[in-house]
Amino acid sequence: MSALHLSASPSVNPVPSEGPPRGDCVSAPGNPWDFAHRPVAAAELRSILEAAHPSPQADEDRPWRFLIAHRDDQESFGRLQSCIDPANHGWTLHAPVLVLSFAKLSLPEADGVSHSAIHELGGACASIAMAARSRGFTVHQFFGVRRERVRALYRSPENFTAWTCMALGYHEGAGMALAPLAPPECASRTHGVAAQFTFSGTWGQPLSRQDRG
Repeated sequence: MSALHLSASPSVNPVPSEGPPRGDCVSAPGNPWDFAHRPVAAAELRSILEAAHPSPQADEDRPWRFLIAHRDDQESFGRLQSCIDPANHGWTLHAPVLVLSFAKLSLPEADGVSHSAIHELGGACASIAMAARSRGFTVHQFFGVRRERVRALYRSPENFTAWTCMALGYHEGAGMALAPLAPPECASRTHGVAAQFTFSGTWGQPLSRQDRG
């Protein structure tokens, strides 16, 4: 297991029939459970993780850390897998690599709390996911991390909190059903509905036709 000071999840569903076009790094490859049964080369994984480096950060401090586990190292992989809520184990069954993310939530100055770390971690994870998908990998991120177990097993610093996990591997191309997780996660998502969650002028006021373009 290694810590990298370097990580979304873009849409994992087929390109919709309507709505704005998306780049290949977001729309392909397809499903997040299509992992090929082959290890991920360390050099290639490191190259993907480097995509987090230029992500926006408030204090140029990179308030994120990652723990990596390769399936080839069964002891390391099992240790990290044990830190994931059992309800999410389905996403790890075929994944060649697990990436556990941490956010630096406490600071020594100001009020002692980072108000931007989660946002910055999300940006770093999105950058990693897009870099992976542009190289033909499939990626799935999920919540449900057993934080106290993480701290006990890895002795992570108090100012870093385990936040999410990412399953990553080469894309197989043939779906492998992971019921019961696959059906709800992989249902077709509707696009072109920004007006439902984007307001104009005041809270709850839908976008005007002019705003929608």
